[in-house]
Formats: sequence, structure tokens, C-alpha cells
Amino acid sequence: MLTHYRDAAHQLGEQAIAQERLVHDLKAAEDRYLLYVDKREEARIGDALDRGGILNVAIAEQPVVPELPKLSELSFGLIGLALAATISVSLAFVTDYLSPAFRTPDEVVAFLRSPVLASLPQRKKTEVEDVSRGLL
Repeated sequence: MLTHYRDAAHQLGEQAIAQERLVHDLKAAEDRYLLYVDKREEARIGDALDRGGILNVAIAEQPVVPELPKLSELSFGLIGLALAATISVSLAFVTDYLSPAFRTPDEVVAFLRSPVLASLPQRKKTEVEDVSRGLL
């Protein structure tokens, strides 16, 4: 009876080894099959690209999503502020240049061809500085 158990244990050990070998062969066959499927799909895509006249391009580096946008909200705000200031100053100069108002008595005389009865004198530079200091 002991020999019978010993033979059964020996047979079970051999069957376990055979089963491990079969599982190993199964995994190897599965890996080869998956590799074959991948290669077949790559070949199919390559053939489709060749028929369409598209070069077969490989991805050199996987794309990643940036942590921050290329231009942040602060950048857009500063760019907008600078653009608004530039446009405002330009509009002020253009409006002043295109204004039909008379600036000097000579312009009035040249346009109306009549004498000027009265005009406000322009302040001298020293008077403007005194006014800004509060002396006048």
C-alpha cells in the first residue's frame, strides 16, 4: 500500500511538472500570437498608408498634456493691457491730428480771412511750472 501511495505521488509530481510545462508553453504561444496580431495590424496600417500615398510615420516621443497653458490668464491680461494702451494713445494722436479745430490765431486768420479780435495767450513754461507748484 505504501508503494501504491509512493507511485501515485510520483505520478502526480510528474503530472504537475507536465502541467507547468504546458502552462509555460501556453503562455509562450499566447505571447507569440499577440506579437503576430500586432505585427499583422502594423502591416495592415502600413499597407493602407502606402495605398493612400502617406508616408509611414513613427511617433518619436509620446505627447504629454502641459501642466500650464502656453499663455496664462496673466499673460493674456498683460498683452490686452499693452494693446489697449497702444490703441488708445494712437487714437488720441490721430483724433488730434484730424481734428478740424483751430489751434492758433494764425489758423483762424488763414481760414476765415478776417482778423482775430481776441485770443487767450499761451502760458510760458515758467508760469506752467509755478501753477503746478501752487505758486500762482
